[in-house]
Amino acid sequence: MEEDNEINDISESRKKSLANLKPFKKGVSGNPKGKPVGSIHFKTMLEKALDLETHYEDASGSYNGKITNKAAIVSSLINIAKNAEKDEHKLKATDMIMDRVEGKPTQYIENKEMPITNEDALERIKEIAQQEGVSVEEFCDVHGISI
Repeated sequence: MEEDNEINDISESRKKSLANLKPFKKGVSGNPKGKPVGSIHFKTMLEKALDLETHYEDASGSYNGKITNKAAIVSSLINIAKNAEKDEHKLKATDMIMDRVEGKPTQYIENKEMPITNEDALERIKEIAQQEGVSVEEFCDVHGISI
């Protein structure tokens, strides 16, 4: 009995919640004021920050001067790939560099079972259709199979 009351309470609160929902009228925006004037997209802010110059000294001490933040990050990443103490850090940095330069490698899916031919698939469909007592066409229609 107590559970029934809880279910009824939930459905009543759900009804009230749904009553507050009102769809937008056709042609009326859900955000009528739009994006605030002068707001800057995050990507734009990041690009500007990366283009700023900064003082940079590389780990080997061979360069000491001003470069862009973008160049400093690239230099640091290359330095990690070459000189990190842990091999896993070297590998991660190398992967990041290569993924951006060469693109991520194509991944292939290996079928460990014997490949099935179209003829084998059709025979299997015929068997299943017969077991279900329907025609092959009906079976294919129901399961979205085109033959």
